[in-house]
Amino acid sequence: MQIETQENDEVPAGKPQKVTPLPKMQIFILLLVMIAEPVSSTVIYPFVNQFVKDTGITGGDDRKVGHYAGFIESVFFFAECTTVFHWGRLSDQIGRRPVLLLGPLGLAFSLFAFGISKNFWVLLIARCAQGAFNGNMGVTKTMMFEMTDHTNIAQAYAWHPVMWSSGITLGPLIGGFFALPAQRWPELERTAHFLVTHPYFLPCAVTGGLALVSFMIAYLGLKETLPSKMPSRSNDTENPASESTKASVRTQSAGSEVFDSDEESPLLQNDRPRQYGASNSNDTSDETPPTSEVDDEPEVPLKELLTRPLLVALANHGFLCFLDQAHQALLPLMYSTKIELGGLGLRPDQIGLIMGIWGACNAVFQVTCFPKLMAMLGPRKLYIRCFAALLVTFSSFPILNTLARWPECPEMAVWLCICCQMTFYTFLFMGYGCTQLFIMDAAPTRNTLGAVNGLGQMMSSVTRTLAPSFASSLFSISLQKQLFGGHFVYYLLLSITIVGVYMSYQLPAGMRERS
Repeated sequence: MQIETQENDEVPAGKPQKVTPLPKMQIFILLLVMIAEPVSSTVIYPFVNQFVKDTGITGGDDRKVGHYAGFIESVFFFAECTTVFHWGRLSDQIGRRPVLLLGPLGLAFSLFAFGISKNFWVLLIARCAQGAFNGNMGVTKTMMFEMTDHTNIAQAYAWHPVMWSSGITLGPLIGGFFALPAQRWPELERTAHFLVTHPYFLPCAVTGGLALVSFMIAYLGLKETLPSKMPSRSNDTENPASESTKASVRTQSAGSEVFDSDEESPLLQNDRPRQYGASNSNDTSDETPPTSEVDDEPEVPLKELLTRPLLVALANHGFLCFLDQAHQALLPLMYSTKIELGGLGLRPDQIGLIMGIWGACNAVFQVTCFPKLMAMLGPRKLYIRCFAALLVTFSSFPILNTLARWPECPEMAVWLCICCQMTFYTFLFMGYGCTQLFIMDAAPTRNTLGAVNGLGQMMSSVTRTLAPSFASSLFSISLQKQLFGGHFVYYLLLSITIVGVYMSYQLPAGMRERS
């Protein structure tokens, strides 16, 4: 691999870079497909316990409900974890578009099957299928990476946390509002007997309908981004990045290049955008490899994929997902626990208001601030700072309880501390865009982007499966045994955060540029 230093005269000092316009319709379609994962994973939460009881699997013993309901909830992420890498591999071979279209289509039918089920084991199989078809959500990130360049990728990736936070808010709302419709609308007993006999079908149908709509829109409007499955991009006028970068592509060699950089460099550091398979018909001597050569690239074995840069990126992504999910599990648990037991004693409506206001502010903050901070700091510095914000969020839990126990402390001080905690928690979500860039950058060839992104999605699924049980169980043990005054769970998570901060400094200072 050819290595050279970025030339200083490529961009005049102080001259602002021209931002390539985003392919807005393509990004919109990807985001529409992407929101299906958080919605489908959370839509069952309001009614799953009652649904499990109705199947009769517990034999009338309500003490067993939690066991079976937890099994239903966990198998989703387990199935996603075991399939996500294979979806990514498949997208490297047959193209991104067909793999992505399979996801919402299969998800819709598995949701319909879940809603009409009467048997617990059918529920389990349908839920497993939902997780499996959600396993291809990582392909959306690969496509977004391929259809952007270094000037606009931060704008595109800023929507990732927006979609996730919107989905985990929308899912429970759909599940809670549309479950047991005959109780909410008694006239349905006369006009819609099917909804009476299948009281949990409606929320599943609404979510499945959303998946079908995203499938149809993607089928009609989504374009392929895998170079080996595309026509020559020299005639591509749909991609704004291709027209704006033809001149710079002429100066690039056919091989991949790595550029030295300091950690302050924005995104991919130099002004030559990432173009996979781009070519210039007027200058054949400097063309990138033609499609036939891309097709001939051998499949890279998994062992060769696991390079040090990828392992470091995956480790950081794992720390981020694990601690974020642990925080999401702890927050409502601690806020609702009585003050004398170590919590804040807040009512459910107060917790819902806090999370609702935070979700809206988080969405606006990610879209408006993430691209600017990325351009200012670069992905490494931004990630280190965002991840370190967890030190404040976890430290706030014991501080909040101490303030609540203090008789002379005004109530306003507690609310200000909550605002501080949630503000720092907002910064954490920018870390996802940063780790995604490092994971993509670690792909050894252009035909392994789907595979490495699948590994990243697999890491995310594993941690989402383990973190909630770990955090909530440790919270209970800390209170029951009064470990470190009941705050042991926070101290342990702070220790893990410190290890994660150390890992963040292992990320490469610069990122590679591929022609």
